[in-house]
Parts: sequence; structure tokens; C-alpha cells
Amino acid sequence: MDGFGNINWWGFSPSIDILELCGEHLKTNEETINILLMNCGDQRIIIDSLKSKKKVNKKIRFFVLEKMLELYARDLLLLSIIFEHPQKTGVLLKAENFLEIYGNLFIRENTANLIRLKSNEFIKFITDLDYLSKSNLNMFNFSLLKFKERDFLEGIFKFWRIKETNKDYFPAEKCWDVRLRNYFGNRYDSRLNAYDWDFSMKLMDRKNCSIINHKIYAKWRDTGVAFELRDVNYDTPNKTLASGMIMNDPRSGDKTSRRGYFGDIIVGPYLSYGIEHENAEFFKKTNDYHRYSATDVSKANLEKLIGEILGLGGHQSLESKLSEMKIVEVSEEQEMTSDEYFRLEDVEIVFLPLSSAHDFVQKKQI
Repeated sequence: MDGFGNINWWGFSPSIDILELCGEHLKTNEETINILLMNCGDQRIIIDSLKSKKKVNKKIRFFVLEKMLELYARDLLLLSIIFEHPQKTGVLLKAENFLEIYGNLFIRENTANLIRLKSNEFIKFITDLDYLSKSNLNMFNFSLLKFKERDFLEGIFKFWRIKETNKDYFPAEKCWDVRLRNYFGNRYDSRLNAYDWDFSMKLMDRKNCSIINHKIYAKWRDTGVAFELRDVNYDTPNKTLASGMIMNDPRSGDKTSRRGYFGDIIVGPYLSYGIEHENAEFFKKTNDYHRYSATDVSKANLEKLIGEILGLGGHQSLESKLSEMKIVEVSEEQEMTSDEYFRLEDVEIVFLPLSSAHDFVQKKQI
């Protein structure tokens, strides 16, 4: 396995607004705009495109196709964070929770509790589509998935909601170290120099990538923690970054299933939200050093996007609503329900079966 892994937990390019990109091509007589997203790796295009929905004044239907069901589960989780009601969770906390789950191999215990609470609700969504259709998150559509795929998703959410004390279910630190050792081989002991080389020779010359900051990049390469948004301990494994893989057992030679971290270990989760922003102040330098980092840019971008999406839900603008928003720490005793989300009208996110790409080819041949 190479450094990119076999599953894309995040995209390797900045997010784009499909509705704005297509522009005049969207001016048709059709009432619904259908957008197919294949192997995007995350939900960045959906989030970025929603901000332009008011301009087109039509129903938007996203068809999402990935190669692994763990990505569908992550899409549901991260988008649900954005769709939480603003009176329950403020924009700042939403952005922090999103980035923490999105790019950190280790998260805070409070964030892990949030994932467990949401997992209980997601299990109801997957196992009872009528319950989902009556909820405020009815923009998600799992009806096209096969029964075995929905069963697999249910298993993922049940894995997420397990509260283990010894972290044996997902030994994240060990999984990350195994990936590093396999990738570097004999160079493992000099890996810190390799991080510096990769950043200086492969990232620095790309547009705005120098804002990532080589120290932050090196720490992510060594520990898996990309976004440190608070001065707290990030010590709970992020089970949303765990995936399964079929491999050969070196002792018996038989095929066996293993759970671990099989994602990217060389690029990082910064490119999606952290290297572009309309405010040029973020990219100014002092003594040839950036004043801000990709973490600051990612957080600012998400706060802006979340504020614009709140407007689609019939809420006031971010500036006028900010004083009324509450930041609430989620405790284990609380139970999250679909009423704690705001409803987004004329938007549908359809998750396609994993075999859909093959079906597209067959239909074209026919």
C-alpha cells in the first residue's frame, strides 16, 4: 500500500461550488438539478455548492458514489454537524467539531461522545427509512442502497457508539505507526527529515500550500493529528477514520479481514478547506513567515460556509444571529434526536450502491 492508502478520507483539491461553476448551463426548464459526485472522498463539494442554492431557485439533488461505505457514514456524520440547529450548537463549535472529526486521528472525549450520540440516531435512519423521511434530516436518501450495504452501515454506526476503555477496538496509534513503518521501511528512523523534504520539495511550490506550516504538517505526518483547535488533550481514537480491508495472513496465507487506518499519510487534510480564502489577509507574511496557518483558514472557511447554509434553513445571517447562538457541550446522558437539526428544503443527497459505476458502463453499452 502506498502513502495515499486505499480510502480517501479527504479530498486532495480545494472545494468547488458546482452551481457557480456551471453558471448559465443550469438555466434550463427542468425543476431539479441533478449532480453526480463520484469518488470525491468527502462532502466538501456538497457543502460549498449549497451556499449558491438561493441563486438557482431550484431543487438540488446530489447523487453520491464512493468506493467504500465508511465514506457514506462519514458524509452523514459531518453533514449532520452542519445541520444541527443553531440554537443548540453555535457556528464556532460546529466548525471545530467538523475539523476535529474530519482530519484528526485522535479527538477529544467530548467529541467522541458526540459521535456516539449521533450513531444511535443514524442506526434508526438506516434501519427505518420511514423514520428518516419524517425527520428533519430527510434530505438524506439511503433507499437505493442494497440491504447488505445498509446492514454494513448499521454495523459501522454500532462500532462508532462503542465506548471502550482500553482502546482495543481501534488502536489508532499502533495503526498509524504500522503505516509509517511500512511506508518508510529502512528510512523510518530518519522520517523527520523525510517530512521536511516532502514539505519543502513537493508542497511549498504549489499555490498557497506554504500556509500549511511545516511544523504542523510534520506533526500530522508523525501523529495523525492535523487540527489542534484547543489547548486540550487529543487522546481518544477517532473511530470514523477506521476502515476494513481484506489481506493475506502472513502466517497461514489465508485471506482475513483487518480493521485499521488505511488512509492518506503523506498529503494531509488541509487542501480541502485550508489553502484558499477570499480574504487575502490570511496569506500575508511577516519576515517571510505566514501570519496564519491552514488550520486558521480551514476554520474561517467552515464558519463562513456554515453561516451561509444556516440562511438556507430560514435563519438570520451569521452576523445578526451570532449573539443568540449558544455553545453547548454534549454530555453522555443527553440523547440526540432529529428535532435538534434544521430542515433544508429542496435539497436531496442520494447515496448510490457501490456497484453503480459498473451499472453505468453496462447501461451505456446497451
